[in-house]
Order: sequence, then C-alpha cells, then structure tokens
Amino acid sequence: MDEPVLLTGAGGYVGEAILGGIGDAYDWKLLFHNPPPEEPGHPYLIGEVQDEDTMAEAVEGVGAVIHLAGDPRRDAGWDSVLNNNIDGTKTLYQAAVEADVEKFAFASSNHAVGHFETGREPDVYRVPGPDGKLMLDGTELPRPGNFYGVSKAAGETLGRYYHD
Repeated sequence: MDEPVLLTGAGGYVGEAILGGIGDAYDWKLLFHNPPPEEPGHPYLIGEVQDEDTMAEAVEGVGAVIHLAGDPRRDAGWDSVLNNNIDGTKTLYQAAVEADVEKFAFASSNHAVGHFETGREPDVYRVPGPDGKLMLDGTELPRPGNFYGVSKAAGETLGRYYHD
C-alpha cells in the first residue's frame, strides 16, 4: 500500500500491539485520544473520533483505516459508548466515505455476541447431552451482554450500511 494507514486508538493495548507487530510494514498515521507518552515515529493527531473536523483531517490522504478507538470497558455506561463508540464510529465511517478511503477495518468484539456464552442462553443453543456444548456457527445475530457489546454490534451494522 502506497498510502498511509490510519490507526485510531493507537495508544491503546491493541493499537500498541499492532504497531509492535507490523509497525514497520506500513506507513502510519496515528490517532491518539491523549498525547502519547513518547514522540511516535509516525505522523499523528490527538483528538476525539466523534469530532467531524478531526476525523476529516485524520482520513485525509490515507488508503485504509484500522478503527480501534472507543471506550473499551465492558462496564462502560451508555452515555460513554453512545458518544465514543457509536457516534465516533459513525463519524469516522462518514469521513472515510467522503475521503474515498476504500479499506476500513472495524475492530469488533466477542462482546457483540457474548451473551450466547453466558448462563442465560436458552437450551436451544446447546447440544443435548452431558457435554451441553454450544452449537453456534457464526451466523447468529448479535446478542450483546453489555453496552460495550451493543456498541460493537452497532459498529458492525454501521459498517454494513456504509459499505453498501
């Protein structure tokens, strides 16, 4: 890829792992929520994903987006996931479309379907017998177990909307 890749959430655990693992394979443009502790070796911005002007600047000149930014807490409250995860993801998708960015990777989570794996799932999801293993094949609809999972399911749906 000749153009840089925008990595949102660059200062988080997954962002740092990506940069540590394949950081030398791409030219990066990084988005941090807070100033990084050390000066990154790549161009970067500091801002909020729900800010339209910041996201327009972030996607300018990139060929792809890896979107990790948001509130990652499983117990995050509704206001936080609505603002940071859902509104922020929508704002970034819109900016990417307007900038003709063709590749966009949204980092979802097992929490988008995690309630299939709790004690509250009906027996219909289990193989009869003593093992009682889950019989899920990946075609299930979202079944989030917390607001964070709701935000990830919403991000997947927004991705489908903007792709289409």
